[in-house]
Amino acid sequence: MNQPVVIRPYEPRDQAACLALFDGNCPPAFDPAERSLFERYLAGPPADFWVLEAEDAVRGCGGYGSRDEGRSWELYWGMIDRAWHGRGLGRRLLQYRLARLQRLHPAASVVSRTSQHSAGFFARHGFRLHRVEEDFWGPGLHLYDMSWPPVGPDAAVAAP
Repeated sequence: MNQPVVIRPYEPRDQAACLALFDGNCPPAFDPAERSLFERYLAGPPADFWVLEAEDAVRGCGGYGSRDEGRSWELYWGMIDRAWHGRGLGRRLLQYRLARLQRLHPAASVVSRTSQHSAGFFARHGFRLHRVEEDFWGPGLHLYDMSWPPVGPDAAVAAP
């Protein structure tokens, strides 16, 4: 990459690029039936959702939200352009979200409800597996329920 990576807040003009990221990762990372859910999510527009740009194009996106008034946070719709996998962009986007959550909500835990295709990525970044539910997202696409609890200063996430 010749230019720096930029992570910025999602804007409605990013919708087509984010849907293209979904389509490029479907399958294996997503079930086709999830596309309408993602499209509705983006139409919100989501408050805590970002895009990652590299070489003047959107190469990734992801966000988070809370369902229990901020005691725990769930990572939402994290994805990187499939052609750009393996270049550290997923790590940078994850670190950005975790660092932001840790700064704004230091006592909260973070949940990732992912699939078998991304579980190893999250495990390498300190997430712990709690349960697996087969065919949760769709046929052959299993739920891996994982969490990342910040525990004191040793759990600090390096800024990207």
